[in-house]
Amino acid sequence: MIPEWIAKAKAYEYCYRIRWLPANRGYVASVAEFPTMQSPPEVTPPAALHSLMARVVQRVHQLDVDAQPRLLTLVQSFGSEAFPQAEERNAVFGTSRGAGPL
Repeated sequence: MIPEWIAKAKAYEYCYRIRWLPANRGYVASVAEFPTMQSPPEVTPPAALHSLMARVVQRVHQLDVDAQPRLLTLVQSFGSEAFPQAEERNAVFGTSRGAGPL
């Protein structure tokens, strides 16, 4: 069995977006690598991110269990030139793969 902590670590490499939706009166998080996934409306941006990341971890873990390939992160797919903010984050967190602290 593949440990779930691997999926948790992988979830930090994906590209998340949090936005306010006035119609829902809440913050909604989405993840570029899984376009159909988004959080339910939440009161705070961290709550929206936490809600979505829990689902992303489950999905990545299921991909591992089913021996299906994981999706490449956007930085891996298009290179860091397309996502300069990833390079800035790498400098802050001292990582070369775009993952933040666990």
